[in-house]
Amino acid sequence: MPAPPGLIGRLMAKINDPDSSVDEVAKILGSDPTSSVRLLKLANSAFYGMMGKISTVQRAVVVLGFKTVYSLVVTIWTHTLAARSRDADEFRLLSSMFAHGLTSAISASLLVRSRESVIPDDAFMAGLLHDIGRTALVCQLGKDYEDRVLLPAEHGNQSLTELELSVLGFSHTELGAELMSQWHLPQFLSAVAARHHDAEIDRDSEPLLAAVMLADSLATVSGSNVAPGANRPDRTELRAGFGVAEEEDVQAHADECQTQLQSFLEALR
Repeated sequence: MPAPPGLIGRLMAKINDPDSSVDEVAKILGSDPTSSVRLLKLANSAFYGMMGKISTVQRAVVVLGFKTVYSLVVTIWTHTLAARSRDADEFRLLSSMFAHGLTSAISASLLVRSRESVIPDDAFMAGLLHDIGRTALVCQLGKDYEDRVLLPAEHGNQSLTELELSVLGFSHTELGAELMSQWHLPQFLSAVAARHHDAEIDRDSEPLLAAVMLADSLATVSGSNVAPGANRPDRTELRAGFGVAEEEDVQAHADECQTQLQSFLEALR
């Protein structure tokens, strides 16, 4: 899998610099015309409620903020991975992985809206990239990964992680954490990638991780994932803490996520 483009690294460095200005961030974004156009389309999508109000990259940075702009640029990058597919099977798998990551990102950011201890943009990024290790495996192995891991997991009792360890000697969670560490992304993203399949979690002490775990589960239950029928941890115990304890709450959340997902996908076309 290709590493994130240099634009992402330069943007992260500038965002982490407390002396950075809007013009400096906008200049970095403007160095990639394709990303700039897609950024403006996303900024004007229904998700942000800015339909037609943002006409320049500078305006997008001012209105949305550094972190949101960064998360959108990373979203654009992950969306382009499917276009690098070597065949139809790999395109199908990578498209499914992108949809799952984006659905989880939207879900996680919505789940933490009422939690002051978690920044929604951080939850979005963590949800978007939590399965980047599996995306890398699909980029590397293609249909072979589906045949040796995904399909056996759907028709057996072993979890995807257990099958990965058996077949490959490592799991997508380990790979994802290592990749993000090598890419010098924020440490909390590596931690979420490494631990989002943990059996138990203290929701109160680790609300960001808990939100991504629940978002991953809700997206999978709704069918947005590869091998949705595989054995995965039950996250029912996390629902009450995020306001989705009842089935009608889950459905309302799923509907909102689907609406926002379609808005994103339309803007990325």
